[in-house]
Amino acid sequence: MNNPTSAGAGGVVHRTTPLAPLPGPGDPPLVPEWVAYILRATHLLPYYRHVALTLATHADLVTGAIPPGAPTGEAELMAQTGLPDYRVRGGLRSLESRCLIHRHGDQVTGLVLSLTSQALIRKARAAKEASAR
Repeated sequence: MNNPTSAGAGGVVHRTTPLAPLPGPGDPPLVPEWVAYILRATHLLPYYRHVALTLATHADLVTGAIPPGAPTGEAELMAQTGLPDYRVRGGLRSLESRCLIHRHGDQVTGLVLSLTSQALIRKARAAKEASAR
């Protein structure tokens, strides 16, 4: 699969992975799946994972959307996590570059499971179900 890239601020390369459609009425809630993915993500440093899990507390359980006005800016996340500014900024950059969050300016507006992330979750579920048989 082809993953186009674009250079962002500071020359950071961001993958532009296509996003999955929003969950429908029969789909499982997005946030528990997103949190499970974050907890299994070995590529995330522990303090980046802490930022991610803090963001999840503000998200709509089903859609992953974060309402306007939720305290998801850098300063608010610093206060909530106790992490210094450079750790919070690094966490947000890492999550955004992996297409796990949407940002608008300084505010995080939603959690995202990319198609790749969803495929990994389905594969893990299938393996778990096969081993349970």
